[in-house]
Amino acid sequence: MKDLKAIIGLLTKQKIKQIEILSENSELSEKSRILYEGIQAGTITNDDEAAFCLYGENAKSAKYRVLKNRFKQRLINTLFFIDVQAYGKVAYDRIKSRSYKNWAAAKILYDRGLSTSSISLMKIILQSTLKYDLTELSVLVLRDIKLHYGLYNYDKNKFQKYDALFEELNLIQNYKVESEKYYIILGHIVETNKSATYDSKIIEIEKKLNALSKKAMLIDSYYLRYNLYISHYIIHLIKKDFKNQLSITENAIEYFNNKKGFKQYGVVTFTQISGLIQLSLKNFDKSYEAFQQCLKFKPKEGRLFWQSLHNYIFLIHILKKDYRQAYRILSYVVTHKTFKNIYNDFRQQWLLKEAFIQFLIRIKKIEPENIDAQKLKKFRIKKFLNEIPSLTKDKRGFNIAIHIVQMLFLIIDEQYDDLLDKLSSLKQYSFRYLKSKEYFRSRIFIKMLLTIPESSYNIIKIKSKTKTLHQKLLATPMDFSEQAMSIEIIPYEQLWEEVIGLLER
Repeated sequence: MKDLKAIIGLLTKQKIKQIEILSENSELSEKSRILYEGIQAGTITNDDEAAFCLYGENAKSAKYRVLKNRFKQRLINTLFFIDVQAYGKVAYDRIKSRSYKNWAAAKILYDRGLSTSSISLMKIILQSTLKYDLTELSVLVLRDIKLHYGLYNYDKNKFQKYDALFEELNLIQNYKVESEKYYIILGHIVETNKSATYDSKIIEIEKKLNALSKKAMLIDSYYLRYNLYISHYIIHLIKKDFKNQLSITENAIEYFNNKKGFKQYGVVTFTQISGLIQLSLKNFDKSYEAFQQCLKFKPKEGRLFWQSLHNYIFLIHILKKDYRQAYRILSYVVTHKTFKNIYNDFRQQWLLKEAFIQFLIRIKKIEPENIDAQKLKKFRIKKFLNEIPSLTKDKRGFNIAIHIVQMLFLIIDEQYDDLLDKLSSLKQYSFRYLKSKEYFRSRIFIKMLLTIPESSYNIIKIKSKTKTLHQKLLATPMDFSEQAMSIEIIPYEQLWEEVIGLLER
């Protein structure tokens, strides 16, 4: 009751009236209502639109800035009234939201001189933050509690108890910060350099990471373990050490499966990684099982992770030459109700896949009328190019696939003069933009394509001239990174078989 009295003492009727929040019954001014409904409906998307709609002026308008700031503060106030029970699907989400809100309330009480009530609330918060690995918040809470018992309301035993806990958690927090640093550095390396090598920089990070892991792996901390597992995985990814990659993912999945009440983020992440490893090892069935397992966690339809999983499943069917199933996956994604709302760059990637599927349809490797799936729309190459404007202008390699698919349709339609022009532009594109190591397979495949007109479309000559190039292609396995799969929709060695078959026919 003491705590209730302290809070009620702060919340006089006058102060409650001053708390402005948004709800269905909010009394908003006319302009605030227009702004709220416009943003909600998507008719107002930026400050200039908002200012012009409300005042007929630009975003620098003083009247608009005042309204915007007041409206923003009201939105922030409303955040504190979200029903945390309905906020998250798992206990971790609910506890995290409630703990941060309660901590903010405890700090307000503390600053107003109601330290006893504040510390009482902080002790309750601490019980939850310790259980759910909210180390950062635990450290903040403990700083106030130990200050209270160590100075303002001295209690030797309580101070020593909370001070010892603070030191323990502060050490864990320092481990988290260090492991997160390695994760960021390594993650950036593999994201920006697909042909990253196990050089002196990586070796130095690995030494530090191993030293940290000897101490930190003994600690039962969800996000500390996550940083460590993912960092070790990335190092062995760079080393191309599949055995250790699998060992790390197995240990990670076992650990995160035992963390009940937490987000399934750890399990899903490393299950997806295990699928990628099996894909690289050409264990297609095991890879498929892993990605299907990820889908059982019900990722939000249309979102990036959902797309990524279907992307990998699509590729598995392509690699197995099960083009009927690849057609089903593609049809499911591009005809899904969310497809029109997918971020434009990702939508264009699926349209690019559709173009290659349409190629397989043209050469009779797929018969849509015999497949139980929604039929794809009629394909026209010119319309397709108009639907992917950002990819056609891209200079990071994605343009390769567009050039190739255009070339394939020119061969099908026997437009050999246009084919010569396309191969010439493809040669120039390769020379200008495909110099780095990560594009080795693309360069080889382009050289193979160039032999087609050089050999006057004679199959025997083409096979003879491309024999060495073909062997190089086979000796360099396909990379299964997101970027590589966006370029190499159908593996080049597999696509070459289809091209040869097409020319033979």
